[in-house]
Amino acid sequence: MPVRRIKPSHIDDWIADMNQDGVSPTKVIEAVGVLRRVLDRAVRDKAIAQNSCTMRSGSLPKRPQTERPVLSPAEVEALSLR
Repeated sequence: MPVRRIKPSHIDDWIADMNQDGVSPTKVIEAVGVLRRVLDRAVRDKAIAQNSCTMRSGSLPKRPQTERPVLSPAEVEALSLR
């Protein structure tokens, strides 16, 4: 589809389809980011007036929170003494 024909509703539908197809939230966010950058370039090149990604009504899925343990100062010191 030519970029000038991409409407915010098309992007919302595309995101909904990816969510329904089981695409991970991280991949959906990355895919929309790529499209946003492509459309930003088209705006900068004056091929389109505005970026449809910025005008969408829907929200992106939330990335899952990853548990990242943090060492205590005593644990860091113990590791440094090894």
